[in-house]
Amino acid sequence: MEQKIYSFGNNSKGQLGQGHQRSCRTPQPAKEIKNFAKLAVGSENGVYLNKENNLISFGKYPLKAYKFEDDEVEILVAGYTHFLILTKKGLLYGFGNGSDNKFHSQKQSHTTWTEMIDDRIKFFDNLSPIQEVFCSSLNSFVLLKNNCLHGTGWNARNELGLGESSQNKNWPQIANNVEKFFTGIYGHTAFYISTDNILYSFGDNGKGQCSVDHFEKIYRPTKATFTDTDNIKHISCSYSSSFLLTNDGDLYGCGQETVTGLNEKKSKFTKIEFFNDHFLVQMDTGNEYYLALTIDMRVFICGYENSGIGFENSTSTTIPKEIKIDGFLPNEKKQIYCGSKSSFIFSAVQSSLVEDFSSLLKNGYFSDFKINDIPVHKLLIKIRTNGKNPEVVKNLLEQKYDKKNIDQFLKYVYGHGSINLVESILIDLQIVPKDCFTLNEDLLKIYKDEESKDYTILVKNDDDDDDYEEEEDGGEDEMDESFEEIPVHKLLLIARSGLFREMFNSIKGNTNSVKDFSGISIESLEILIKFFYTNKLELTADDDPQLVVDELAEAVEYYQLNQSSELPSLLQEIKMTFGLNQKD
Repeated sequence: MEQKIYSFGNNSKGQLGQGHQRSCRTPQPAKEIKNFAKLAVGSENGVYLNKENNLISFGKYPLKAYKFEDDEVEILVAGYTHFLILTKKGLLYGFGNGSDNKFHSQKQSHTTWTEMIDDRIKFFDNLSPIQEVFCSSLNSFVLLKNNCLHGTGWNARNELGLGESSQNKNWPQIANNVEKFFTGIYGHTAFYISTDNILYSFGDNGKGQCSVDHFEKIYRPTKATFTDTDNIKHISCSYSSSFLLTNDGDLYGCGQETVTGLNEKKSKFTKIEFFNDHFLVQMDTGNEYYLALTIDMRVFICGYENSGIGFENSTSTTIPKEIKIDGFLPNEKKQIYCGSKSSFIFSAVQSSLVEDFSSLLKNGYFSDFKINDIPVHKLLIKIRTNGKNPEVVKNLLEQKYDKKNIDQFLKYVYGHGSINLVESILIDLQIVPKDCFTLNEDLLKIYKDEESKDYTILVKNDDDDDDYEEEEDGGEDEMDESFEEIPVHKLLLIARSGLFREMFNSIKGNTNSVKDFSGISIESLEILIKFFYTNKLELTADDDPQLVVDELAEAVEYYQLNQSSELPSLLQEIKMTFGLNQKD
């Protein structure tokens, strides 16, 4: 499926990726950004990583694709004029305008890939491995896996939290107890959650954007007023304001009232009541505005920006307003991203497969095992740990790791967590992290492993004319020759289909097979089952494309698939490829 991406805002150097340099008040297609996996956009330039792992620069420094040899990009982030790139091997690079010591490399700026590669940032080579990197407006930050935070760049407004220290010191350490770090592409303020679960802030506080309950300068990391740190999902800082999104879907703001939408300037995080009737899933900030995305995929904006904030005749709004994007269906899954003075709205990259397995962890459907009293599934633990015995995994986690680490590990197992956060656990399990695969890749491996399949779907043989009726329990005591068999892992049926979950709930006793009563051919059903594993529709030369499209067109509803399933779009692609007709 082609990924949609729309942009609006300042476009003086072509940084919106629309193929011209005219500012754009309302969202329009960013046609130059194609097949992207990661995106970072500064004030005049943008960089994206496509799904073939090529880096492409557009805007002020338009550069052709560059691909690392024997390495891949792990993190790509932007500040006002500079970018940081971290590879999977842990190598750090700076790109763009690195003046004011934003890189602390030999050259002040890198405007070609060659300059970037030749002048790699080597300060961290002999320190603890890098966990994550960040850019604020005029600063760069590196969080190491030993919880030490380092920063460099501008320090006129205490952006480095070093008191009166000069910004010329080479990557000074700011704190040694940082669990999570937050800043913003145009921010001069930063926040972090400490290893003892306290929220700290430092940087510019002239508008109260550090949330320390006053407007005075703060020279070093200081406790912020928000104390429910377990509920913090994200924090992002604009030039004069800061915003905090909770796991409960609420948004809090502090700082300049014309940006936050609050009725006055606030020096501590205050709930933005406008969103009381909305559940927010994402938030991001630009220079003096923020975007917010609701669970039903509505995009809101608040603040001001000289080149427009999503409306034809307006460049500011002091209360959140909804942005309409003609290129998206009303509930189509989206993500949002703010550059410094530009905004991007694009189709979500998380697949329904990952969503389904995330739901499996959350709800514990048909779990057969527990780790730290959390219902899990032995098969998934085994395949995601390269065949380790689930009991061994359980004992290690419960004896050595706390709840937070166990939660991060289980998120990784079920496909929606970062491998960077669980490397120490994998190493303790004698697993080399670089030998691990994505959830999709692991599921494809067990799809090909016929011996490990523990369940059978029975499909009516087309050559048999006898009618049949569904048995009350859905099970089989004896194999019926009028049925053909499709071997499968029961866990995949549970994860991907509401129909099968209901069916297994109603089955009495233990069974190892179930009859399918959809009426579709075994060929089409086999294609659907492979889709359960891979999220792809793959036809062979022997398949009838029209038959497959016709038979699977109703599968989303019949099998009660995830409402965001990619199946309808994949069928549409097949119809376009083969010039097929719509079924009456």
